[in-house]
Amino acid sequence: MRYALRAAVPLLTTTLLGACASAQLPTAELTDAKSAVRAARAVGVEDAPQARLHLEKANNQIDRAKSLVDEGNEEDARRMLARAEYDAELALALAEENRTRKKLREAQKAIDELRQQLEGEARS
Repeated sequence: MRYALRAAVPLLTTTLLGACASAQLPTAELTDAKSAVRAARAVGVEDAPQARLHLEKANNQIDRAKSLVDEGNEEDARRMLARAEYDAELALALAEENRTRKKLREAQKAIDELRQQLEGEARS
């Protein structure tokens, strides 16, 4: 009986300490989410309202993930950080699409101007 009690004490202590340990912010997921946010900012979201919205959502989700960890809910924090990363990546894609469309409009305008110039020269 005494042997069983001695063997159970370390196991019980480890279990209790593990249960009392505070949850840790998932470092890899946080790094991925923050990197995606930085990438979206680097492209520029000022001219793309939908991109700005998703970037804001990503930042809010990162903040929420930190709160979830403080509440001891590491698994939900991981999911929230994944959502933050996806929203930041969507913001990046939308910003890039907006930038590409702007360049396309500028190229089409230049083509139209050249076409008009050539038509004017052909009439002369």
